[in-house]
Amino acid sequence: MIYYLYNPDYLQTPYYRRTITDVNSIESLKGISGKSIHPLNLVIDGGNVVVCGDKVVMTEKVFAENNDKSPEEVRQLLKEAFQCDIIFLPWDRKEYLGHSDGIIHYIGDNKVLLTNYNDFSPCFYRKYRKILDSAFDVIPLKYNRPVIHRHSWAYINFLKVDNLVLVPQLGITEDEQALQQISSAMSRCNVVGIPSLEAVRKGGALNCISWDIYVC
Repeated sequence: MIYYLYNPDYLQTPYYRRTITDVNSIESLKGISGKSIHPLNLVIDGGNVVVCGDKVVMTEKVFAENNDKSPEEVRQLLKEAFQCDIIFLPWDRKEYLGHSDGIIHYIGDNKVLLTNYNDFSPCFYRKYRKILDSAFDVIPLKYNRPVIHRHSWAYINFLKVDNLVLVPQLGITEDEQALQQISSAMSRCNVVGIPSLEAVRKGGALNCISWDIYVC
């Protein structure tokens, strides 16, 4: 297991700084997990690490938050830590969090769901498709609405627990369309909606506010 420096730039005001996790407390897990735990000297945000089978997808914001190191050095440290290939997506700076879990969700069998980025930035959508299509079977989410709700990106930030998939619901028309598309893509799972607007308004959704640890 690896722990990293959790000190994101968007939590640097006095009000939010108190919410930053003390990563040194992870040491207490050593006796519980039975696994070796190693520090990674990089500033990383959990929302910017999406495990996709034998790969990890991150946005290039990780380079900005570790600008004391060269991008190549950051790449190498990440590859050594995760022991897999890292796919980097360009950072859309209008999305200040820079989280890859607000862009894609891996659903197995080398498939990823891609949020409706084409509704917000066709330019970045094309960039993401070019990169992701080279590694995965990409399924983009789409919503048949004349005006797309600004929070509709959040459906991609669902939580999967075994065969149960909990999809954020915002109280808007897109809710049902998102459920239908995710259910179709994940036909072997039980896909249900859960009210999540309060979390989404604060910048995250269900994947953002949950942790999971894979135990072999």
